[in-house]
Amino acid sequence: MEPTSNKIMDIKHISDAADEILNYINHRRKGIVKSLKTRWPKFNRQCMGGIEPNVIYSICGISGSGKSSFANSLETDLFDLNPDENFVVLNFNFEISN
Repeated sequence: MEPTSNKIMDIKHISDAADEILNYINHRRKGIVKSLKTRWPKFNRQCMGGIEPNVIYSICGISGSGKSSFANSLETDLFDLNPDENFVVLNFNFEISN
């Protein structure tokens, strides 16, 4: 029999959780929490400074729309434009047949 956990989740009031996420968003927007830069300034602005580390991003679109090209450019840029950051990129490719 596997041991059971006796940990109880902390309960927060919704206003505390909202304050935490607003603080985090503000820190990302101001650059206090670092984002990984890309070559696209508008994309960086929309993502509050760039790609957020430790997040899964899905790139979706119809066949031939440039998803693989975008992903390859993004992956190369992340390493080229963020040389002082220590991170890993996992790139998975899934095809759906009709």
